[in-house]
Amino acid sequence: MKKLFSILSVMIIIFSLMGCTPDFNGSRTGNENQLIMEFSTLNTTDSQDLVLETGNFIKAKIDISRGNLSVKIQKDKEEPLYVNDVISGSEEFTIKIEKSGTYTVTVTGKKASGSVSFIAEKVTFSESNENKVWTEENIKNKFSARFNQDAHLEIVDYEVISDYAFERVGAVLLKDIDMGTVEVAFMDSEGYFQKMGISAELASEPEFAYIGNGVVSLKLLTVDGTIYTCEVSFSKENDEIKYTVKDIFD
Repeated sequence: MKKLFSILSVMIIIFSLMGCTPDFNGSRTGNENQLIMEFSTLNTTDSQDLVLETGNFIKAKIDISRGNLSVKIQKDKEEPLYVNDVISGSEEFTIKIEKSGTYTVTVTGKKASGSVSFIAEKVTFSESNENKVWTEENIKNKFSARFNQDAHLEIVDYEVISDYAFERVGAVLLKDIDMGTVEVAFMDSEGYFQKMGISAELASEPEFAYIGNGVVSLKLLTVDGTIYTCEVSFSKENDEIKYTVKDIFD
């Protein structure tokens, strides 16, 4: 009798463990552009890395007919872009990516049936601006909306970056009234910008101009009052703007 009881106990434990074993029955397609799953049973955790750039989107569609699902979308150890611990029906949403990188989509099913899809929509900068005509007035309005005006800074001029070099649409020339020095800001289509300072005095006629391929030119003064041309070029590396300054004397 004791032997029979022991056998029954072992069988109960085995079946209990089997019932808790992670289980997946369905199809899965996953790569850096998508995660698509259809399943009659999802009782486990799955994840997929999506590689995205600033301005791209994640389009999600979830349909759960039985059980429930939890979803998390996160870049590295940063604050998750999306978290929902209990999804038991249908849900659709779109997330805009503000920072380039690898985003991990994690789904955990609890005796769930249904389907999920997470598609990376990779819209290029030129595509998103193909019907946009940028003018100096556009640049002024966008820049002014983001720029916290300092009393010591004067906005001198605006230029359109006509070739959208490094995903920038405008350049802004500023003058430090107290120091007499110069700052140049490069702005994206949302009005966000990066500035760099030049330790020189601005000429009375700055002739601020965009000459293409990420280069602006302006007229500055040496300490003895000689006018010379300064070219400021910018490039983009890992979402950061890098600058190079070149002085040209006639």
